[in-house]
Amino acid sequence: MVDLDREASEAGKNEGMLNAELHAPLSWIEQAVDKIRRVALRLPFVTSDDVWAEGLEHPREARALGPVFKRAQSMGLVEPTEMFVLTSQVKRHRAPIRVWKSCLFGKQEASWTRERVMASIRARAQKAK
Repeated sequence: MVDLDREASEAGKNEGMLNAELHAPLSWIEQAVDKIRRVALRLPFVTSDDVWAEGLEHPREARALGPVFKRAQSMGLVEPTEMFVLTSQVKRHRAPIRVWKSCLFGKQEASWTRERVMASIRARAQKAK
């Protein structure tokens, strides 16, 4: 029998995302946020494929990019849509990836700083406790 529990499933997802992000180097998180910002300034919709194509290096755990998109959302750079497209990443075998709506497209350069990223990380870590 399959164990079905929406709340437990959501809790597991959140824990996994937090663990993936906490094990990513801060310098990589900063670069990833900057790449998302650059793509969001240029395109009305953003996917992880766009960010990897921007030249972001893969960390030890590539799934850390998901939590970074959530961080970018909390910083006002992107917002999730209900749309998904199939990835072009060979290792992902055309798996569906989320499409994010840019909150910056057509706007002036958005400011972001290391301090904003750090504050966001600290707030998320506090919530997890």
